[in-house]
Amino acid sequence: MKKIFALLLFIVLVSFASAAWQNKGAVSFSFTQTAVNDNWTGGEKDAITYIGILGSDFINDMEKFNLTIKLQLQYGRSEMPHLTVPNRVMITEAADKIALNSTFMYKMKKFLNPLVIFTLDSQFTEIMDPSILTETLGIGLRFSEKEALTITTKLGFAMKHLLDAEDNGFSSADDADTTDKIETVKTETGIQVINELTAVLWRKISLKSDLKYFNNFSFDSAYLRWDNIFTLNVWKAIGVAFGIQWIFTQNTGIKTNVFPRDHELLETLAITINYSLF
Repeated sequence: MKKIFALLLFIVLVSFASAAWQNKGAVSFSFTQTAVNDNWTGGEKDAITYIGILGSDFINDMEKFNLTIKLQLQYGRSEMPHLTVPNRVMITEAADKIALNSTFMYKMKKFLNPLVIFTLDSQFTEIMDPSILTETLGIGLRFSEKEALTITTKLGFAMKHLLDAEDNGFSSADDADTTDKIETVKTETGIQVINELTAVLWRKISLKSDLKYFNNFSFDSAYLRWDNIFTLNVWKAIGVAFGIQWIFTQNTGIKTNVFPRDHELLETLAITINYSLF
């Protein structure tokens, strides 16, 4: 793992020392406030919700190589009166995401190229706990590179590391076969597939979809994460964002992939104020 991090660091340093970077980035912020008086008979309560989103792409396109770094950060909170304790505020996370994808590609063919990928999936709350790190060595297939539609598939051999600190004698990275200690790091080898799609659906409506799938070589553990964001540019810096995140995790010990053994679903809808960084 240390060798892989050293290789990635070397690639980044070489890229920064070479051709100019093409940077894309935007920040959006949404805010919702609800207030009611003591005579209100509806189910609504005083509440404040705010969410900030940062998305950026850093691309260094050289003659024979391409380095693309994609970063997405989301964080938001909801505050409302506590349901059972008077004069107390209940705070929950409305959005919480750290996603990093770094791809180094060697340009061998127009639609088929060897590559190395590093991905990180984590969150700000109890930062890096848990987190999923993945390193992949494989090939990239580009099916469409039109301005209105880009479809890319990346697949290869991967190492997935689950990091989860011990909490009250439990860790999702623990090995059930070892009873004398609780592991906080779990490493698996397998196959990873990453599908990326960006499309302009109709005038000011766009879609960005990223799907990541990992299955270990024992075929008893699988992980799938599918992120979709629909964006509507209403007027200048004002927009509407609709997001769906779907996560499927399977760890059954049975050599089959029954769909779905376990899944998580997150949906967000927000009116946003957008600002372009670059």
